[in-house]
Amino acid sequence: MKILLLLIVAYFNLFAHSLGNRVSVPILEVHDDKVFVPAMDLKIGETGFILHYFNEEHYAIIARAFVVGLRNNQAEMVFKHFDTFEHNSFPHLALKPKIGDKIVLRNFYHRAFAITPNQETYIALTNQYNSVEWLHPDLFVTYLMGKSKSAPRVQDFQKICDIYAVGVIYIVLNHNVEARDCQSFGLLYKDSLQNNSDEQIHPFFSRFGNIKRSWIGFFTGDKKIEDYDIYYKNLMSK
Repeated sequence: MKILLLLIVAYFNLFAHSLGNRVSVPILEVHDDKVFVPAMDLKIGETGFILHYFNEEHYAIIARAFVVGLRNNQAEMVFKHFDTFEHNSFPHLALKPKIGDKIVLRNFYHRAFAITPNQETYIALTNQYNSVEWLHPDLFVTYLMGKSKSAPRVQDFQKICDIYAVGVIYIVLNHNVEARDCQSFGLLYKDSLQNNSDEQIHPFFSRFGNIKRSWIGFFTGDKKIEDYDIYYKNLMSK
C-alpha cells in the first residue's frame, strides 16, 4: 500500500513543476458518481485527477474527473476509477471522493501529439504552436504497429497519452486544427491553419510513411483508412 501511494504521488509530482496552466479546485459537493467544483474558467470536456487527502501532507490520485456541465458558477464533473497504475501486485484503492478533496485539471496540456496528413502540415502546426512540447508522431505509430493496428481509435489516444504523460491531441482537418483533451476527446478549441499540401499519409504523418493494415488486423477488426479527412472527422463525431 505504501509503495503504491509513493508511486502515484511521484508520478503526479514529476511533472507538476512544468504545468504552467494547470488549475486546482476543491470539491464542494458529492452526489453518487458526480462532484461539483467552482466553475472558474473551466470548459466542458476538460479532465483532471481527483486527489484524496489522508492528511495535510499525504494524498493519492484516486480517480479521473471529466467536466460535463456548467451552471450556477459550478462545474459538474463525473469521475471514474484511476487505473493507470493498476497491477496485480498492488492493492486496489477503493476510495471515493469527498468534500474537501481537490481536482487538478489541465495536467500535461503543455505536452501534445500532432495528427496531421503530411509533413508540410506537421511543420506548419508545430511552428504555429511553438510553445507546445511536441512528442514525435513516430512514438504513436510505433505503439499502433505493436498492437497490429493501422488506424487509431479513441482508446488508443487515451492509452498513448497515459504512456507519455500527454494532455492534448491536435488534429488537423483541411485548413483547421482542433485541440482535444486526450482522455475525454472533448474539443478544447479550434483554430485555422495555413497549409497548401493535399498529400495524405495514413494513418497520419510520421517518418514511417504509410502504414498498411496487417493480416492480423484484418481479423481483429482494424480499420482501414481510405481518406484521412473522412476518417478523423468520423472519429471525432462519435
